Amino acid sequence: MKTKAPFAILRMMLILVVLAALMAGFWACSLADAETVAQGAYEIRMLGKADEALTLLSEHASANPDDAPVQYELARTYSYMATGDMAQMENYFNNAKTAIEKAVALAPDNLSYRFFDGRVTFVLSYMALQTDYENAKTHIALVVAAFEKVLEVDPNCGEAMLHLVELNGGLPPEIWSDTAKAEAYTIKLEELDPVLGGKARAIMLPDDADLIAFWKEIVEKNPGNAGALEALGKTYLREGQDDGIAHIEQAFALDAGLSESIMDVARYFTFKARSDTTQTKAAIAAGDAMIEKYLATEPPVPLKAYALGLQARFKYFVGEKEEGEAVQNEAETMDPHFSRASAVPFADLFVPPGEAAHSHRYLFQPF
Repeated sequence: MKTKAPFAILRMMLILVVLAALMAGFWACSLADAETVAQGAYEIRMLGKADEALTLLSEHASANPDDAPVQYELARTYSYMATGDMAQMENYFNNAKTAIEKAVALAPDNLSYRFFDGRVTFVLSYMALQTDYENAKTHIALVVAAFEKVLEVDPNCGEAMLHLVELNGGLPPEIWSDTAKAEAYTIKLEELDPVLGGKARAIMLPDDADLIAFWKEIVEKNPGNAGALEALGKTYLREGQDDGIAHIEQAFALDAGLSESIMDVARYFTFKARSDTTQTKAAIAAGDAMIEKYLATEPPVPLKAYALGLQARFKYFVGEKEEGEAVQNEAETMDPHFSRASAVPFADLFVPPGEAAHSHRYLFQPF
């Protein structure tokens, strides 16, 4: 009997090895299926059919709740549809939060999932602040914690650090403040990248600092840096100065990936049209020209529809009702769920699953 024991053990070990191999194959197939579904849903959404993408993802997630890629794409789809339906926006974002929390729980070390959780957490917290300002610290704490989790996955994630600088160093102290952490992140960002570091330092400067001069110096020290030129241009725009447009166009000429800044210039002209009625028609015409320039870059369908929606508002603004209705109908036919929000939608909604956008937009600034 003793001589048979090793053979029994070997046989059991062989069975376990075979089972492990089969299970590994099963999970590999499951992951591949999940990634295929997520990619397919993304491609459908990029064609302007977010509702069909949502159906595909929801059905798969119902049968396969542990597929992290599908949960992530489900969160992105809900988030995208949220700004296209203001009446249901909060419900959509709550659904997005549920989905991204599942994705994070299934794959806690996935940087894209963690970062998108921060995005969704911020939107929900910001919405809560509108009606529950007394508990502002509680709401902001959730956002801070979400982006700190990103840094646990990647301590050098510049976009997450910059959000934390804005949260810890850029808010009124009665809401939230941790200037020591903000300064530490700023120093690290300055070591990592001149533009992200400059944006962080600009947040930390006194309120009366000359930010235009600050960014001019960074541009001079980093000639040909498109991001620095873009930041200088947007600083001018936030100061209400058209001089920033030339810098943004120069940045775009250097880096075609900065096309969303062209839409920011268009949005700038909407603010200008409202603030100075003597310049309304000129501002709207300038903004419309910027939209045409953006459309010439051939953006994906959802962003093209968003741009057309803004163009329709321009036409309504100057009394061109019929023209506005025609452009609005074109946008809705192209993508009925396009964003009706003023801000350009976050870039990480439009990169393929598994890719990172590496795009920074301020949480509390218009552009």
